[in-house]
Amino acid sequence: MKKILCFLVFSTFGLSFAYAQKSKNHLKISGGAEITTGIFKQGFNTGFGIYITDYYSVIEGGSILLSTGIASWKGNNHSGKAGLVLTRLGFRQFVGAGFYLQGDGGFGIGLENFSGRTRFSYGGGPGYLFASKNGSGFDISARVNRYGYRTWFGVAAGYQFKL
Repeated sequence: MKKILCFLVFSTFGLSFAYAQKSKNHLKISGGAEITTGIFKQGFNTGFGIYITDYYSVIEGGSILLSTGIASWKGNNHSGKAGLVLTRLGFRQFVGAGFYLQGDGGFGIGLENFSGRTRFSYGGGPGYLFASKNGSGFDISARVNRYGYRTWFGVAAGYQFKL
């Protein structure tokens, strides 16, 4: 199952890069804090995440997205470490000058303490892109994420490039 999912992810990225010549493609690299909440907070501290996201414009102000990245947390007391490899497909819609809403869903593969479990994962939230005329620019975002019974908030900053 994991091999099939990885094949689909890499195929989608390959197709995205192939269509980059049409000037509708942007790539964002971001990183930030992953703040645990609820029952998840009882076992783990605030962690970090690093993500790469490909945006393909399909309508005015709207883009299909494919995102992959890794999130990691250090445990409280004897919980050890835990992490996730997240791959998601979603949509971003600009609702004002630079302001957007984004939502996505996909799968997460647990690392270390999460024992390699593959589960459905989803998230979403607002962001702001300080874009130049060609769509490149500095980006900040906040989002709520879910994987199994674990919920966390992500606060990230990154840079979006035009491909």
